[in-house]
Amino acid sequence: MTNKQKLELTWIGKEKQPRLEPRILIEDPDVQEKSQAALQYCKYATGFTTQNSGKPWKYILIPHNAVQANMSFDYLVKTFECEGLSEAGQE
Repeated sequence: MTNKQKLELTWIGKEKQPRLEPRILIEDPDVQEKSQAALQYCKYATGFTTQNSGKPWKYILIPHNAVQANMSFDYLVKTFECEGLSEAGQE
């Protein structure tokens, strides 16, 4: 029996890369409803954290077919950040 070696790609900073969970069927009504609930949650969380020296929350919904190997996480955040949080905590 031969002992096969497993090869793994590695690079500097690999362990620091955030994991992206692909989302499917963004147009699905259930996904849209959950997205609205998540936006509301982020709004309330931002209101609380900014009043207590914390950072604002952001909701990002990234379509599964939008993720490419050459894209940075920052690019994906800037591209797919959901709007509606600019007035968070101001009610």
